[in-house]
Amino acid sequence: MKSFFKYIYILIGVCIFSTHLQAQGVSTLYFLENAPMRHTINPAFQPYSNVYVALPAMGYTSLGIGNNALTMKDLIFQDPTTGKTITALHPNAEGILWNKLPENLKISSDVHVNLLSFGARTGKGEGYFHFNILEHIDLGASVPKTTFGPLLGQSLNDINLNTLNLSASVYTEIAFGYSHQINEKWTIGAKLKVLLGHAHFNGYFEELNMKSNQEATRLYGDGIFQAGGILNSKLINDFVNGNGLPENYLQGQLIEDLKRLNWGGAIDLGLTYKPIQNIQIAASVTDLGIIHWSNGEQAKMAMDTTFNGLGDLKYENYTDQNGNFQSDAFIQDAGDKLLSYLDAMHIHAPEDKAFNQMLTAKINVGVDANVWKNRIGIGVYSRTLIHAKQVSEEVTFGAAFRPFRCLNIAASYSLLNGHSSNLGAAVSIAPYDGIMLTVASDYIPTAFATYETEEKILQLPYETGFVNLTFGVTIVVGTSKKKGQE
Repeated sequence: MKSFFKYIYILIGVCIFSTHLQAQGVSTLYFLENAPMRHTINPAFQPYSNVYVALPAMGYTSLGIGNNALTMKDLIFQDPTTGKTITALHPNAEGILWNKLPENLKISSDVHVNLLSFGARTGKGEGYFHFNILEHIDLGASVPKTTFGPLLGQSLNDINLNTLNLSASVYTEIAFGYSHQINEKWTIGAKLKVLLGHAHFNGYFEELNMKSNQEATRLYGDGIFQAGGILNSKLINDFVNGNGLPENYLQGQLIEDLKRLNWGGAIDLGLTYKPIQNIQIAASVTDLGIIHWSNGEQAKMAMDTTFNGLGDLKYENYTDQNGNFQSDAFIQDAGDKLLSYLDAMHIHAPEDKAFNQMLTAKINVGVDANVWKNRIGIGVYSRTLIHAKQVSEEVTFGAAFRPFRCLNIAASYSLLNGHSSNLGAAVSIAPYDGIMLTVASDYIPTAFATYETEEKILQLPYETGFVNLTFGVTIVVGTSKKKGQE
């Protein structure tokens, strides 16, 4: 069990200290009118091309990993008194990192890979049909601020940790979409999705409390453990405890688990409205759906342990003779110390029990205006993500330059959960017939910090809180005369 929680802390550390990639899609993609993958934002959007075929794996790939609060600038900075570079754990930085942390540190990561995708204009040009198969790998964690209190020297006597949560899902999406231009003003679209669940894990606490006094600290509570698909309690336990996969697992049990499909479904709905010729309003709701994990299992978790604190885990004990902080040693000892307090964690014998997983629904709203025969566009795009009781919002302001129908260039500025200074860019290049290349990102780093290890030197974004990336290679055929500038 200790190994399991060690992986959690490693995940948290990677997401905080590494390049941050915001999950759940790239907003700047909204301003690339000629990109076929825009229909993932709003099923009413129609590509310029009459036909497109996305290449497997390369046709549409979106990558993301990040958190909702911290950047490297919040963790490593100059001492205001000495001018030397220090970490947020330095005594002179007491309280700085603590004040930067949100009430819940939300960590997310996703990989979306196109397996097959194509679309074509239908009828007299008013309709457009889409078909795509996407593979989704989604990870998420919610860590309450008070979890980091002991490490940051905070005197917290009564702590509620109920929002601690870790989840992971792997599933395939098979989507059928259609959009129809009703008239010059209105276009509507819908997409039906069949979901095939492959793996799922979710662990959360219904109650987790920490009470401290001068003598000791008590950690107690209970929660729920859920697993489905190819994941099960025995497999997870063997893996995190270093036992590896069972013998012949890949040739036997894995195949059997994959045959037991976990079905689900979702729907996307969208529309566009042009009140006047050069103004467009777009709205959509995407990923309204669930996955039913029929071969799932569920168990209760319980904890009740008492410990004496963090002992010698102090900044001054991890500095060398030159006063340099030994971060690797500190992180290792801190993780081991924290994990040692979790020996009392107990997972009761799991029972076979089906359960439903809700997808993260998204509400997308955009307004844009075009001038100079559609060669220049400006607009604003809002995206709201809803998962369980958690809501996150993003607003992106964008400008597009379209000198030709085959070339779209966009720049953006995003505000995410109240954080600004996020610059993005996108480009889409495509002939009338041939290969289209698309690349887009919302958070382009402009400042880097050098991080040296024994093996290599890394350049990490310093001031950028989020970076994301989507790219695609698509075969396009023909261009609608109704779309774009002349």
